[in-house]
Amino acid sequence: MAVTRILATLVLLANGAALADNSCLGEYQYCSDKGDCVLDGSLCGTCGSGQYLCPDQKTCVDSVNEYEHCPHMKETFFDWTMDLDARVEALAKQATLEEQIAQLTNDAPAIVRLGIPAYNWLNDDEHGVRQSHATSFPNGNGLGATWDKQTLFRVGEAVALEARVGHNNLVHKGNRGHGENGAGITMYAPNMNLVRDPRWGRAQEVYSEDPFLSGFMTYMFVHGAQVGNESSPHYMQAAACCKHYAAYDLESVPTTRYHFSAKVDSRNMWETYMPVFLGCVKYAQGAHVMCSYNAINGVPTCGDEKLLDGILRDQWKWPGFVVSDYDAWAQIYNTHAYCPNMTCAAATGLNAGMDQEGGGTGAINQLQAAIAAGMTTEDAVATAFKRLFRVRLQLGMHDPPAMVEWNHITNDSIIEGGAHIALARDAARKAMTLYKNAHNALPLSTDIKKLALIGPSAVQTSLLLGNYAVPPDHGIPSIMDGIRSALGEDPSNFTGKCGPLEQNVDYFVQGEGGLSSPNPQDCCRQCGLDPSCQYFTWYAGTCYKKTSDAGRQTSEGRVSAKCLSHDTGGQKVKYAGGCKDVGCDDDSGFDDAVQVAAGAEAIVVVLGLDQGQESEGHDRSVIELPGHQTDLVARLRTAYAATPIVVVLVHGGTLALGSVVDDASAIVDAWYPGMEGGMAVGDVLFGKVNPGGRAPVTSYLKTSDLPEMGETNLYPSASSPGITYRYFNGSVQYPFGHGLSYTTFKYSDLKLSAQSVKACDTVTLTVSVANTGVMDGDEVVQVYVKQHNASVPVPNIRLADFARVTIAKGQSAQVQLQIVPRAHCVVPSSDDIYTDGSTVEAGAVTVFVGGGQPKYNDGAVLSASFAVTSSQTVASCPEPTTFY
Repeated sequence: MAVTRILATLVLLANGAALADNSCLGEYQYCSDKGDCVLDGSLCGTCGSGQYLCPDQKTCVDSVNEYEHCPHMKETFFDWTMDLDARVEALAKQATLEEQIAQLTNDAPAIVRLGIPAYNWLNDDEHGVRQSHATSFPNGNGLGATWDKQTLFRVGEAVALEARVGHNNLVHKGNRGHGENGAGITMYAPNMNLVRDPRWGRAQEVYSEDPFLSGFMTYMFVHGAQVGNESSPHYMQAAACCKHYAAYDLESVPTTRYHFSAKVDSRNMWETYMPVFLGCVKYAQGAHVMCSYNAINGVPTCGDEKLLDGILRDQWKWPGFVVSDYDAWAQIYNTHAYCPNMTCAAATGLNAGMDQEGGGTGAINQLQAAIAAGMTTEDAVATAFKRLFRVRLQLGMHDPPAMVEWNHITNDSIIEGGAHIALARDAARKAMTLYKNAHNALPLSTDIKKLALIGPSAVQTSLLLGNYAVPPDHGIPSIMDGIRSALGEDPSNFTGKCGPLEQNVDYFVQGEGGLSSPNPQDCCRQCGLDPSCQYFTWYAGTCYKKTSDAGRQTSEGRVSAKCLSHDTGGQKVKYAGGCKDVGCDDDSGFDDAVQVAAGAEAIVVVLGLDQGQESEGHDRSVIELPGHQTDLVARLRTAYAATPIVVVLVHGGTLALGSVVDDASAIVDAWYPGMEGGMAVGDVLFGKVNPGGRAPVTSYLKTSDLPEMGETNLYPSASSPGITYRYFNGSVQYPFGHGLSYTTFKYSDLKLSAQSVKACDTVTLTVSVANTGVMDGDEVVQVYVKQHNASVPVPNIRLADFARVTIAKGQSAQVQLQIVPRAHCVVPSSDDIYTDGSTVEAGAVTVFVGGGQPKYNDGAVLSASFAVTSSQTVASCPEPTTFY
């Protein structure tokens, strides 16, 4: 938490003199012709050099420090001494209906006559700002695998700081983000949906399958992003978004998300789908909520008044604004056919509690017609308008620019700076999850003489980012680079060479798969590492490796070249692809892989998925490894029975590994680890870092064990074995919460604060955790609860609290955790899915504390119990001060 704040303070001191010379602060842009500062480019030249044009568009003041003396601001929107509600009310009275409606979209235009600059709210900054000049942290599944609350706070804070610095600098240049993504300070992050089914194409974006784990991680990310500066505690650094609300967890199977209606009963609603939003909406007070594409029980979420105004505002007393996912407001009519026309859809969304149309303007363009038809009102438009500008005020966008300390942070070196690159690597290290380590195959020795590295994912770079990321201009080390670096070799020492780049040339092969690649230079590197690659074609972020120049043709935008010489692979690391691409649809490269592995002291095989296998808009149909990936490991094991084979997984949704579980000596899950993930893999494989990640999702044995993709009831039924660790009744490959270490831990002395409690009481517990092994390490202490004799169905077991702690070898730590009433409540059946009926029932509760679920950690998990002596609804209990 302190890293970015200290850095920001240093930047303020360093930039002070420059700011007084030629910089315009806050929402003011610099006019290069006359050097004045204005809120809209059309006003450039109104004032003299260094002067600021006041919001009245008439008065010039000599400096930013004189802005406070601008005339005509008293008791207006720009009067920073008034409360927020009074200010936005004053603005709404001045703005016409047409001007108000025009603001209800992502790319909001300026209202020049009122001193309101243009602003683009669209910023998909999920695990890094959506710009090439930005730090890319691990994708959501990797952040979830850290099980580390402070890491999520620090990542949220860092992403928001880079968003603020980038925004400050872009606005200064007159770029207000029109038509761009990632130029603002309202972040469409975090994605807090749950991984109900691992086949979901966006499982990579979210933190876990568990509402408590995801909720707490989200709570920390939002607090980090929206944190106030010590000098300006009333201003948010950036505004976070709680998305996608609600019950959204499929893309294309069994139907598209635009048409899907989730069938949700009251128990699933309040046991799973709603609790995850509590952390972000109710307790962290995320500035905005994004309604989702799907419907719930036939009602589109963006048009559901009971879901939006009812739960968010009436029950949870949340003051923020609601934005639709891209065009989801319009899809109330277009895809769900919930309305007979767009005018009805416009009114339905607004009346339900919608405030902003994400994407286009198809819905809001019909608001005047809806008002004329008596379907909605001008007051409803004004309410949405005021909610949007309330958040702009919370960000300090319309206060005296010098007053908002965030405006002074303009040092571009913060973005992708040393502190944030180090944080990206630390987060990636913490995400690394060790599933298997037979005979202590890991860590590998740096004295190794030959290591065989197999698999096309080992040399890809942008693959490691996952989705919603732009390859950073700092560069992305591959897993090969990380391994070479760990062995003391220079990963930048690439000895392969490619011929001159040929523009608009393609060596075309019908149906050929490609590899992710940020630029032609990276594609050259990937070709040069593969002896079978003689030519390559790069296009739109994909590298296509060719064995010959067959199919040469002219094709706009393609870049091609011949491979003149291949890289030797370093002194110790020898590489072979084995598969042509991640899909691995043939085994023609297996012989090369076996040959390269000859004489190796260890074989590292990188397996998994890419955005061609899983993505937004595309679900997987199976969870097994793609193509012949399983066969590749089997072939290597057959050829080298005694050689350690280490499998590294890069993916989003979990994978059924089949025979790889037995054939591999060790398995490390890297998830999509971000820009420093390749280095983190090297750190973990060679013991520079002890892995401490834990699975935030369940790994199932095979696709046939799963219910139908569209089954939104998590409980077992006649047609379903249940889903997620809380309800699934079958055997699993690796359970939720699983993860090994290079050291060992022992638990003792579990104590509960009480053996008997009332319904609304919180139970605290302490436990001693000792590092009994040979290496310093992180342990994730997990608390689970199980209810007995509940009056209604309840989960088999559920996570109630967790803490990641670092313990030196030979040392121990006293860990304190808690169990809040909601952690062991039940949800009675009700026809009303919109009212939280969660109830704490009298009865016995068993508590399990250890490094994983009790079912899979016999003898290593401690247990205790307490009795609840009364029953009471959770809603009637005193409000907690923090999450849950």
